[in-house]
Amino acid sequence: MIEKERERLTALFKKEVDDHAEAVDPDQEEDWGSLTLGWALAKGVPPDEAREFASHIRYKTEFA
Repeated sequence: MIEKERERLTALFKKEVDDHAEAVDPDQEEDWGSLTLGWALAKGVPPDEAREFASHIRYKTEFA
């Protein structure tokens, strides 16, 4: 995944998911890696790139 696309998706993920984390997972019981992977797949990101994106969100951002 090119950096510009990752940045675009990261900003969109923040707006659509992270900004609503309390509503998405009020009891903090969900697997956010799987949620992020599913979100990326739903956005049309190919599976390998979606896994890379989910890892990026988990380990390289302050989100979820």
